[in-house]
Amino acid sequence: MTTLRARLTLWNTAVVLAMTLASLVAARIIARATLYADADAELRSGATEVVLALQDLSPNIDAVVAEIGRKARSHEERCWFSQLLTEDGATIWKSDHCPASVANYPPHNLDREENIVQVGPYRYVRLRIARPGQPTYHVRVGTDTTGLDERLTSLLQQLTVVGLALAMLTPVAGWWLARRATRPVGDILQIADQLRPTRLGDRLPVRGSRDEL
Repeated sequence: MTTLRARLTLWNTAVVLAMTLASLVAARIIARATLYADADAELRSGATEVVLALQDLSPNIDAVVAEIGRKARSHEERCWFSQLLTEDGATIWKSDHCPASVANYPPHNLDREENIVQVGPYRYVRLRIARPGQPTYHVRVGTDTTGLDERLTSLLQQLTVVGLALAMLTPVAGWWLARRATRPVGDILQIADQLRPTRLGDRLPVRGSRDEL
């Protein structure tokens, strides 16, 4: 009976640990997707502001650069950076916080109106601005994703602590459940061992389970 209880406890613990691990993996995937989707939406909004400014001020490129610079400075606390490129990918202007790895990163998929790119720890949204009779430009608005990764790591650490607590409690709860589940079987074995031909009136106790067993 002890062996049966131990096996039930081990199986129960293994199932709970597997579910906990799967939940942590799923939580990481979902949390990362949510954080990056929110970041992309904010970057897309910032890039759209630049596009609107360029459409309003074009072809006065100096005024466009001044407006982009003002918007870039207003988002410095969010670690945003901006870059304005020509149709073939040459840099016209970039903000002070624009990392060299992004500034020197060759543009690709230039025929797309929008493109989201991850370059090392940096992520940016590139929008293509093409107007009839006007030069075509590309605008990059990006941010450092280190903060997003740190938030994700902090969340996973908290969830891991909860998972470890469950892992420590599961064997105890599993052993208690195994004892509860196997107690009727133990009673059967004990009474069956005491049965004698002269004592056929012995009966098993019924604990609300009717007569299924």
